[in-house]
Amino acid sequence: STEDVRRLVRCDNAMIRWICSSRLADRVPSEQLRCRLGINSLQEILRYNRLRWYGHVQRMDSQNWPRKVMIMPIEGRNPRGHPKKRWVDCIKEDIQNLNLQKANPLDR
Repeated sequence: STEDVRRLVRCDNAMIRWICSSRLADRVPSEQLRCRLGINSLQEILRYNRLRWYGHVQRMDSQNWPRKVMIMPIEGRNPRGHPKKRWVDCIKEDIQNLNLQKANPLDR
């Protein structure tokens, strides 16, 4: 969830400051420290790993359970309110943000 990502980013920034021996009082932006260390942001790492796993799932046989779960229709009524963000929704958003084409994952 977004709250979990915020906590991870906060912890990541604290560790990067600790590695660089920088304090908040030094007023050095976390992005500058991250560039100094050559570390990507946590959101980029999460996006990369999501897309990587998506490629693995797409290449799986349709009988494997991760692939079955991904294409399985959910029966029943939807709860009231805004629908929860699903993993597939995150993948679609990542593909759209990076302007990627839906290429054939079997064509490697």
